[in-house]
Amino acid sequence: MMTRILGFLGACALVLGAWTGDVTAGEHVDPQDSRLHFVHKLIETSSVAKRVASSSDPEVETLRRKAREHYQNAVRLHDKGDYAGTDSELMEATEAMFAAVRLMEEKQGAQSKLEKDLERKEASIRALLDAHTRIAKEKGSNPSNQELREAAETKLRAAQQLRDKGDLAEARRYFNEAYFAVKLAVSELREGDTLVRNLKFATKEEEYRYELDRNDTHKMLVRLLLKERVKSESTRHMVESFVEKAAQLRQKAEAIAKKGDYEQAIEVLEESTRQLVRAIRGAGIFIPG
Repeated sequence: MMTRILGFLGACALVLGAWTGDVTAGEHVDPQDSRLHFVHKLIETSSVAKRVASSSDPEVETLRRKAREHYQNAVRLHDKGDYAGTDSELMEATEAMFAAVRLMEEKQGAQSKLEKDLERKEASIRALLDAHTRIAKEKGSNPSNQELREAAETKLRAAQQLRDKGDLAEARRYFNEAYFAVKLAVSELREGDTLVRNLKFATKEEEYRYELDRNDTHKMLVRLLLKERVKSESTRHMVESFVEKAAQLRQKAEAIAKKGDYEQAIEVLEESTRQLVRAIRGAGIFIPG
């Protein structure tokens, strides 16, 4: 109750300057009327009201609507002489408005974080594209590998367009797809390198985490291919059967890893990834594995 009262007083303080000019010195003002005036200003004309009104977020709009409903209830209860009920409804109205402001701030913070995440993801994609160009010049590339790169570039352009339109959530999905496609393209080119073949891990758990990442990369590529390339129903059914088997093995590997047997988990996870490789090959792109 004390928190609610403090919240109400805080709201009063915010709009104090907005309404005190309406009252002349020495004029008697009913405390209940004053509080009604406070909250009406808070909801409709205060700086808080303007901030909330500027938002097109449905959740924010719902909170403002609730604030107005509580205010109207307060007016009706005041007219009936129910002053305790009036105070309760005014507090509810105030809390709804401040909840709207907090929600706006939280979402703006989340959006700012997402924008930074997308910037980092784009930088990673560009670094991988540069690496792919460099390695392809040294080792050569094949048509299917080039397709992976082109798919990544297409996804990257789509992601940038979506970001520019303000659709950050959808842009993130396309950035992720671009990242996994180019990451797999680079991995394929480097498959025969001594560096890749002789990876050393401090622990089996570390190696397990590496295999999880490989599995995720292949899984994302399969999703991309199913949507972009696979048109035949029979091919789609075949690819999906490999994916289903891979998912079952992945789940089994994770269960084994939870028991601490990372060596066995790695073996099962590698088989899961091999099923995904078969799915990718079935979709028309050859990759080693």
